[in-house]
Amino acid sequence: MAHVFQVSIALLAVILSFSVQGDEIEEKSHLSSHCHSHETAYLNANMKKVIRDPSFAYQPTGKVLSICFTDSEADAPMIVYRYGKIGNVEFEKIATPVAPFYYYHFTLYPQASKVNTSVLFFSNGKFNYYVGQALGMGSGISLSVYRDGKQLVELFSGNDKGIDYDYGTEIYSRSMKDLPRKVFVDKTPTDKEMRSPYILEIIKRRYKEIYDEKEHKLLRRDSMVTGDATAYVNQYVATDIERINTTFYAPLGNTKYQVYYDYNGSPFFILQQIYTYNAPATMTEARVTQLKEEEGVVYQAYDPAKTTREEWRYYYDGDYVVKVVNPQKEIDMDLERAKEIRHIGLDLLKEFINIQ
Repeated sequence: MAHVFQVSIALLAVILSFSVQGDEIEEKSHLSSHCHSHETAYLNANMKKVIRDPSFAYQPTGKVLSICFTDSEADAPMIVYRYGKIGNVEFEKIATPVAPFYYYHFTLYPQASKVNTSVLFFSNGKFNYYVGQALGMGSGISLSVYRDGKQLVELFSGNDKGIDYDYGTEIYSRSMKDLPRKVFVDKTPTDKEMRSPYILEIIKRRYKEIYDEKEHKLLRRDSMVTGDATAYVNQYVATDIERINTTFYAPLGNTKYQVYYDYNGSPFFILQQIYTYNAPATMTEARVTQLKEEEGVVYQAYDPAKTTREEWRYYYDGDYVVKVVNPQKEIDMDLERAKEIRHIGLDLLKEFINIQ
């Protein structure tokens, strides 16, 4: 894990500073920008090359990274990535509904929720571009480019907000996730190094928070066909379903699910319990006796003591399968099975959203 931390947080470790920034919108900075007059600059940063060998240092590039956007309420909202010297853009990429930019957010350390990062990323051919925005107790903007799992570029702005970088506007939220969502969708980074190295610890902590919460609002759906289900809704945000428990019935058993959801409705943990009966529950001793007399066949009577249980645990980081634990408590990375279970969780959420 130490190696993973060193690699995956290489471009993020440099963005930490230990002076907490306020939440208020600061005065508009005077950093140079590639954004056009009809666009709003969400982010501008003077990028420096990160030198790690023989000693750590920043090397100025004289180049600016800009993330620009148009009104999110517009019929055709737009997000644009531009990089290069002012007046000489080397590379421009525009997000579209067909080829959107992607959003990923994670806490850097599981014990420190105030050190977290938002990431805007996209692909250009075989190259994956990642723009990291440090939040909370972190500061700075990072840019990393990967190809075939190998980091080719590592740039960083520096830590001085208003001098090295700036983001947010007086009329627009500072939160990256609030950029136009028609062209900016949640996704887990393709490159493992860009995902949180502590995702399992974070999942377990979030699971416990939701499980221990006593003030959820409850929504119930009863059906012998599609299964009983109960949704646990955040008491403060009526549309925020944090957990769904459901049971699917079958003649020879039932399957129970506990599905836990993150803020954007994506399952991050699913507990699946499969109960198998020795005979249908309707096969009572009296029914066995009746069938023996009518058919001359001796059937096995249903015996609750003979019911077996299998338990599977699925851990997710967005659409990425982090870990699967089988009934033998072994790691079993059955990706197809895990993806199918995740879709069950997504379908359950859709049902409850429709009846809220």
